[in-house]
Amino acid sequence: MERHVDQALRAAGDPAGATAWRQALAELGGELRVAVLSAQGGTGARLARTLADRGAQTVVLQVDPEADALPLGAEDRLFGAHALVWATPLTAPLGAAERLFLPRIAALAPARRVVVLADVHLLDQLSDDPAREASEVLDRLEGLVPEGWSLLEPDSLQSWVDELRRDLPDLVGARSAEVAGILLRDALERIEEACTRERSAIEEIEGLLAQEDAALDRIRREGERTASHLLASMRRRTEELLLDLRAFLDGLHDDVRPQVEAIDELETVRRTLPHWVHHVVEGFLIDRLGQWRAEVLTDLRIARVDPADAERASLLVPALHAAPLSSSGGWRQRLGVTAAVGGGAAMLFLGLWIPGVVALAGGLTWSALGRQARRSATREHLIDAACTAVRRMGEDADRLMRDQLLHMEAELAALGTERAQDHASAREEERKRIEERLAFHRAGHADQVAVRDDLLGRMAVIDPGTGGE
Repeated sequence: MERHVDQALRAAGDPAGATAWRQALAELGGELRVAVLSAQGGTGARLARTLADRGAQTVVLQVDPEADALPLGAEDRLFGAHALVWATPLTAPLGAAERLFLPRIAALAPARRVVVLADVHLLDQLSDDPAREASEVLDRLEGLVPEGWSLLEPDSLQSWVDELRRDLPDLVGARSAEVAGILLRDALERIEEACTRERSAIEEIEGLLAQEDAALDRIRREGERTASHLLASMRRRTEELLLDLRAFLDGLHDDVRPQVEAIDELETVRRTLPHWVHHVVEGFLIDRLGQWRAEVLTDLRIARVDPADAERASLLVPALHAAPLSSSGGWRQRLGVTAAVGGGAAMLFLGLWIPGVVALAGGLTWSALGRQARRSATREHLIDAACTAVRRMGEDADRLMRDQLLHMEAELAALGTERAQDHASAREEERKRIEERLAFHRAGHADQVAVRDDLLGRMAVIDPGTGGE
């Protein structure tokens, strides 16, 4: 058993326990050793001398019954004792603190353990009838001795020591098994505590990962909610804008003829008509887009969209290119000029969809009207060109704005996922550290479980009495 216990303790990562085990074996294999414990050093020392006179080796330990633990090294010294004596003083036999203390050390004490009333010789100086006084004290002690302890009368010390000597071979085997059980169970308890700590760390870290996942899910849902509110508001407000734009263009269409006929000079009409149409449409769009933007932001506030998310709508600032287009090139060239001057194409490229579309539609239509006006030979031709341009404005605006709404819908559909991905990217390093900690503690827990299972197996093989049953 000796070698198996040593190997088990080493395999359990308890070299200190293995050292204590070897020391205990060496001491238990020698002469009879009796540990003498007391709360008062003088009391224990005097009783130890008495035991030594009767042929027993002694280990004297002074302990504090009210302390939470034994003095440093006391446990190891107890392991090498075949028997234990608790020396209680005559002046205060087995006080409350002592009675509470004795059951606490029973797990570490040898099976042969007794309580002895020390310093009985003092009764010769304190009492007229020392024998009667001693008998009365012993009678009281009989009812105070805790379970698992025996009361030994001072006169019986010699016979008790003689009995221990006769039983020494059995005491060695029994005490060795007791010490092995104590050390192995202590090692097992530490391993179990380590397993519990690792399991707690794993649960804590898994909780952190769950929080990370919950945060991603929350950000995703919030992004989807924001996208839904944005799209719903912009759809509704854009439909209203288009209705207002159609009504405005219908009125402008009807107003073209009176405006043209009110000017006598045809050349003046030819030069000013495109600018007038552009100015009127531009003024309406600037005002109406400003209203559109304000209505969208109001909708978002009512829906309690986060102000930071509402900034996405703030990008949709009403803006038209600063001056009419005058290029005579093809459509691609005019688009390039528009982008170059910061007009509709540039805004579309930057994601300022709605105003950009309207600006681009108005700019291209105005360019077409300018060319037709320069070629128109009669007032009727000018009126027809202006009316055609106005109708084109409505058609282009309706088509292009709806196309851009579809594009926006596709963009916003991924907003929740994009927000979650952005958050995940920002937290990538932290999440990586969390996952590394989790892997570390999982590996540690697996190692501790393997050590525990190995120790339990060794304990079962060594001896059921060691606690491995």
